[in-house]
Amino acid sequence: MNLYQANESRKSESLYSGRKLHFLEKSMTFRKPGFAAVGQRGSTGIRVTTVILAGFACLLLLTTSAGVVSAAQTTVNYSIRTQDHFPDVSRLDVIVQTEWSVQYIANDGSGVPGASVSYPITATAGPGSITVWWWYNGTLVEKNGSQAVPHNTPIGDETNIPIPLEAGIIIWITIYASIDSVVSSTGPGSVSPSTLSWTAWGTQTAQVSVDSGAQNGETIALSTTTTYAETLTVTFESTFPPENLSGSPISMMGAGDSPLTNTVTVVAPPIPEFSVFLLVAVVTILALLLCGMKRRRLSG
Repeated sequence: MNLYQANESRKSESLYSGRKLHFLEKSMTFRKPGFAAVGQRGSTGIRVTTVILAGFACLLLLTTSAGVVSAAQTTVNYSIRTQDHFPDVSRLDVIVQTEWSVQYIANDGSGVPGASVSYPITATAGPGSITVWWWYNGTLVEKNGSQAVPHNTPIGDETNIPIPLEAGIIIWITIYASIDSVVSSTGPGSVSPSTLSWTAWGTQTAQVSVDSGAQNGETIALSTTTTYAETLTVTFESTFPPENLSGSPISMMGAGDSPLTNTVTVVAPPIPEFSVFLLVAVVTILALLLCGMKRRRLSG
């Protein structure tokens, strides 16, 4: 073989080796139609399936639930004035006036037709005061006047609240207090129970039933009126002359100066008469498709 033939032979072997290497590289990067590159295969399908499942979950929540829209605080004031606590004691007159305030938090809400929505009302004590008017005609002494002291609104039992009148004379007041309310509604719904009561600070809850025929966007107006009831017992003490007198309990009530007003808004389901069974079926099918895609990815 001459020099020219040897050179041509080497060129042919080099060309053949390059083509073989290109073919091997192409074979290693070959992908089946419809699949992503190695390490990414099926990731797009998984993301899409996840989004679909999340969307159906949100849809189920929208069609089966209702919740609180907003909460507002309302201050309600009560003024109660008693008669004389010692009508049978000619030398002593005591009249008590209480000024109370209560902070209420009541929620607006929303609900689908045919659903029941909670209507919670939370009551907490606000600032108040006790004012006493008194007249005393004791041995060698006659005194009278008035005294006001600040006191947070009580509820339940509260005993021996001191009201100092002047040196040597003090009044003790015991209070038993409670709050009653009446909840009324107008619009496509009803409230149960329609009465709520507090003997301790906290939350009482009624249920608002939305009519099955209610339309999207309609509102149920709620109005809650409250009454503060209290029983007061007064004890009068004097050091000179020494005397201790207890009056009979007096029960009085005071209506709140403003009602609580709230609304429940009707929210129609996004899909009328959406079936939970249909949702379960769709989710099951999507899960099976997802499993099939994973098997294809592993086998591919």
